[in-house]
Amino acid sequence: TFEEADKNGDGFLNIEEIHQLMHKLNVNLPRRKVRQMFQEADTDENQGTLTFEEFSVFYKMMSLRRDLYLLLLSYSDKKDHLTVEEFAQFLKMEQKAW
Repeated sequence: TFEEADKNGDGFLNIEEIHQLMHKLNVNLPRRKVRQMFQEADTDENQGTLTFEEFSVFYKMMSLRRDLYLLLLSYSDKKDHLTVEEFAQFLKMEQKAW
């Protein structure tokens, strides 16, 4: 994904390349939010571009669904996974299954 988004082949992604990538991935976040995440991920001395490592941080921020993460925490007793019983409770309460 990084190499494909690096249109000019310089080994870095600028904000415009990130916006193009977001469009291609059909990720509809406000430009203001994208710029905020870009700036949070851009931590090296070369400001205004993301290295592969910085892009990895950006991608994780972009991918995190806070609403789902909060559901996970509420059903898992603040663990990063669900037991079978916790998952069954989630299905019953949230998905109205069973």
